[in-house]
Order: sequence, then structure tokens, then C-alpha cells
Amino acid sequence: STLLNAILGEASVLPTNGMRACTACIIELVHNAEPTGPAYIGEVEFVTLEEWTAEMAILVDDLTQQDGRISLLEPDSKAPSFTSYVKLYSVYGTDFTRSTDKVFNAITGKDERRNMMADAVKRKLLMLKKTRVCGTFQSEASNEPKEFRRKLERYMDSTEQISDGQYWPLVKRVRMKGRKWKVLQSGATLIDAPGVRDDNTARDRIVKEYLKNADGIWIVANIKRAVNNKTAKDMLGESFRRQLLMDGQYGQLAFIATQSDVMLQSEVRKNLALPDSASLEDCGLARNRYTTERIQSDFFAGLEEMARAAGDEFDLEEAKGKYKLPVFCVSAQDYQKLTGILQTDGEPNAFSTCANTQVPALQHFVHATTLSRRYTNARAVTEALVQFLDNLNAYLD
Repeated sequence: STLLNAILGEASVLPTNGMRACTACIIELVHNAEPTGPAYIGEVEFVTLEEWTAEMAILVDDLTQQDGRISLLEPDSKAPSFTSYVKLYSVYGTDFTRSTDKVFNAITGKDERRNMMADAVKRKLLMLKKTRVCGTFQSEASNEPKEFRRKLERYMDSTEQISDGQYWPLVKRVRMKGRKWKVLQSGATLIDAPGVRDDNTARDRIVKEYLKNADGIWIVANIKRAVNNKTAKDMLGESFRRQLLMDGQYGQLAFIATQSDVMLQSEVRKNLALPDSASLEDCGLARNRYTTERIQSDFFAGLEEMARAAGDEFDLEEAKGKYKLPVFCVSAQDYQKLTGILQTDGEPNAFSTCANTQVPALQHFVHATTLSRRYTNARAVTEALVQFLDNLNAYLD
């Protein structure tokens, strides 16, 4: 979300965290074209009761012991069931962790508390007031970005810390509109998604639908992952690449390598054989060029790999003519500092001009993609109208 904040020209209207990924739901960003009224408008769409019932069954099953009773102890953070515990506690708090029954112990002759059976826990939680938001919408508005973020944060921001009173596990989608978001004035809609492997089935289904209908798909990764042990074709995954090909979306990809200002200068000099006189900015620009070439090379290697696996011939030059992979090596924070959007955390780390952060190039790319799609759509409508008029004239004659 730091990347999208920079593209929008904001400091932190979207939730960010330097230690973890925090986008918990699908966030849809559009321009607020209304000249009056609040500058920022948000609408939260919650999952339906049917969708939450299905997901809760999975979450509770993850925490069910062999005797059929729910486990109410917080699992180790590395345990597979930890996420399920966090989600249930985030929504229901102690209403969940106090899910116990009074049971008479025939041996001791005393009543004692035991964890409830899993099915009983499901029924109990679904009856609670918090569940009533399912299938509803919640609207928020503000003229100030910080206040707007505070109003929406509990719906959008997941946390690895155990805290109750949260709504994010119940949220399907958040639509946000901003009047100052110039990058979206040409009609673009940006979607920030948790990923194509989100364990919320309702959100996962929507993400895949967005991917199928998108005019462009951005693969976003830290620049260190992009040039080291992870490549463009590995990040996409074979099944995902094949689905993009089947949906005709492989040519709509762009790769965004983030945090291009974060580097160890001596390490970059050594790895790229740069002179000792190379400045930090020189190193950053050289690594950007190397990263772009590496990712594009891996992109076509992925295409060749799929073609060979299918028993097809692969022509590299033909593939380069058919598919393009724009690559942007972006420093969102340096851009925010250089433009005065972010006035904390000191001076820019690596770059001295906005152009070298590549955020302006990415903003231009958004406009170009949008205008190209609008031209294509307008041309299709015009051609259809001409065809209709030709058919009408032929009928009248």
C-alpha cells in the first residue's frame, strides 16, 4: 500500500506497515469527481452471512480437538491454526475465548467448565451481534486523509497482534474515492488485493474475477526478491501463468519492483562491477537497469517453459513482438519525500529527482493504459454502430 499511497499523491491514506503486509481485504480506488461534498468517500461491503458461515466452519474446524471440542488457547504464531484463531478473536474477542459449558463430573461430583463442542461454538458465534453486519454496507466520509484512514482502518488492516473489536475478517471489499487523486482522473480504477491465494474464499473469488476482467495486472515485489532468489516467472506460478494465457491477459502484465532506494552501496558496487566513485544514486540506477533486464528475461523464459511443456515451438522474437512486460523499479518513499508529501523520516535515501524514483513514469503508465482502453472501447462502439446503420440501410433498400 505504500506504493499506491505514492501513486495517489498521499502520505498514508491506505494502511501501511514496515514490518508486515497489512492489506486484509480488496480495496477499490477511484477518483471522486464530485466537485462538492466530502473529499474522501468510502464504502465497506461485508461478506454475506452464507459466505461467513462457510468460512467460520473452516476456521472452527482448524481449532477443533480430537474430542470434538474447540481449542481456546492461543496457538503458536507459526502454527497452521494461528490465522484461524486470530480471525475469530479479532471479530468476537472474549465471546469466542469464553466458549465453555458447565459439565457435571460424575467422578468428582462437582460441576466444571469445559470447552464447548465445535458445532455449538459455530451456532453461538453466528447468533452474536457482531455477525449482523454480514451482507450490509457501511459508509464513511471525511475531508482529511488521516481521519479518513482512521475511520476505515479497522475494516482494511489485518494485524499479527491479537486484538478484538476488528471487522477485517468480515469485509469483502472497500471502495474508496479521493478528489485529489489525479492519477485516476482519466478513469482508471486501481485494485489493491491481498493476493490470489487469500484464505477468505469470498475475497479470493472476487480477486480472480477482477483478474479476468482487468485491463492491466501488476505483479508487485520487493526489488531484492526480484533480483535474487525469486524471479518473475517463479512469482507468478505456473498455474497462474496458464490461467492468464487462457484468459488472454498475459499481455496485460506489468512488474513493479519496490524499495529501489534500499540497498547496501558496497554490495551493489561489487555485484554490478561499478567503480568505487559510483554514488548511492548511481548504484540505484544501475541496479534498476539490471533488475529490468533480469525480470524481462525471466518473463520470456517462463513463456518458453510453458511452450516446451506443451510440445510447442517457441520463437523468442515472435514472443517479444506479441508480449511486452513493462518494468518499473520504484522508490515510493523517496518520491513522497521529494514532493513534500512525506515530511518525516528525514531526507530521501537514494534519489535526488522524482524521475529517478520512477513513480511519475508509473503514473503516466496508468493514464496511457486507461486512455488506450477507452480508445479501444470507443472504437468498438463506433464500429458496431456503423455496422448497425449499414444493416439498417440494406434492409430499407
